[in-house]
Amino acid sequence: MEKLDSGLVKIDMGCNYTGWLRFKMKGAAGQRVNMRWSERPDKENTFFLTSSYIFGDSGEGTFEHRFNYATGRWIYVDGLDYLPEAEDISGYVINTDYERAGSFKSDNELFNRIYDTALWTFENLSLGGYVVDCPHRERMGYGGDGSATLNMGMGNFGLGALYYKWAADWRDVQREDGWVPYTAPTYWGGGGPAWSGFIIYMPWEVYLQYGDKRVLEETYPAMQRWLGFLEKNSKDSILVPWGPHIEFLGDWLRPGFTGGTPEEDLCLNNCYWVYNLELAAKVADVLGLSSDADTWRGRAAEVREATNGRFLNPEEGTYASGLQAYQAMALLAGIPTEEMQKEAWKRLEEDILQTRNGHIHAGITGGAFLFKTLQKAGRNDLIYPMVAARDYPSWGDMLSRGATTFWEDWEGDGSKNHSFLHSSYLYVGNWFIEGLGGIKAPGESAHRGFRHFVIEPGYLPGEKGLSRVESSYDSIAGKIVSNWEVRHHKMFAKVVVPPNCTAEMRFPVSLENVFESAEPVTNVKGIQLKDLREQS
Repeated sequence: MEKLDSGLVKIDMGCNYTGWLRFKMKGAAGQRVNMRWSERPDKENTFFLTSSYIFGDSGEGTFEHRFNYATGRWIYVDGLDYLPEAEDISGYVINTDYERAGSFKSDNELFNRIYDTALWTFENLSLGGYVVDCPHRERMGYGGDGSATLNMGMGNFGLGALYYKWAADWRDVQREDGWVPYTAPTYWGGGGPAWSGFIIYMPWEVYLQYGDKRVLEETYPAMQRWLGFLEKNSKDSILVPWGPHIEFLGDWLRPGFTGGTPEEDLCLNNCYWVYNLELAAKVADVLGLSSDADTWRGRAAEVREATNGRFLNPEEGTYASGLQAYQAMALLAGIPTEEMQKEAWKRLEEDILQTRNGHIHAGITGGAFLFKTLQKAGRNDLIYPMVAARDYPSWGDMLSRGATTFWEDWEGDGSKNHSFLHSSYLYVGNWFIEGLGGIKAPGESAHRGFRHFVIEPGYLPGEKGLSRVESSYDSIAGKIVSNWEVRHHKMFAKVVVPPNCTAEMRFPVSLENVFESAEPVTNVKGIQLKDLREQS
């Protein structure tokens, strides 16, 4: 806290946060005190967040938010003729009521900081019964941003009730012709199919996480209408944009660029259409609607073939521009033919490791599905360098420049008037427990709710910056623990499986090199053994 030459009092709350302020102060009757919130130490106000307090006859009083909230780290106060004491000022974080469910700690301090910052950022965005993009400028429940926070949110907090409620919001805002806005419950803002299609993606992921199919039963009619809208806005199985560019976005806020070219956006959105169709088929399977499931899968095959024909550069094995977002979305949706799969993966690997020198080059939606694609394929070797990077563009770069919450864009220079507390890149928060701890969500409807799950410790022998991980997740079926440590070229793992649950543990070694309580695992009763190499 300091008194500036201008007469302003500058208060540093220690970190960026969303919530209330309680400020005990004194002055003369009728004296007005103005408080302005800022995310930047060099700017007296960001996003017009301002409150005022007028003293009564006593000349003493306490300002406290009641019906609104503010966001920022610094508070600039004018109208005070003294420097307040620290004990006169308190900040209170506000968010939707939920419990912590996940934990992660390792011997890599950068990873610990990124994990903690991702969770802190999320906690300051999950207010009002949904997850906002930012808590100051827009405060909107964007579907694209929701994809960036969905798995990390559910993997670290108990959010079944929040997402069940948010799914109802998405149903409520849908138009009669099937079009879905890009935000809910608010009804404004730009986006594209990967924003609106959250109405399919989110309920499916919630079902897998918690095992409650009501969210599918109640949302399925809306899913049908949304897919019907896409059909009406397509020609020869290629989407036709239905509005200006701001309503047909693809990847958004990748390094150095706001959005993609029209061809890039069309590629990502057509891939996402296939992904939505495949998820709708899985939903129909769960609901016992086999005819619907066959219809969705048949249509997905047609759109997949058209998408591959339109956007594949066969000589290069790339889709559209070949950037990370488009390669990953194509792979996630199964666009490449069997013959082209290997080449498409090779190009993605080259872009990450060689062209970008191990850095991410994707934005909100593209980055979310890049991480999903890599995690689904078990490619920790490609994620690790992106998360371990300390220079631009990376999460480590933000932290090195003093970030206490993650930013809206990778640049963070304030030139775009973007926020410093945003949901954009929070998908990294899911990787620590799932990718490194190895606690993997079921992935199949028969194994929803973690009654059966996989534990695959994410140790990478070639990386020297990580040799110990402690992770846990309080699933709907009970607490799962996965701790591992490497000592003297051996891995020691401790796993807790909840009662009445089963787990599959995977290790990248031969069975004769695996022991359970010092006993060769091949001699232990009650454990079924499987050599995964025989399935490849």
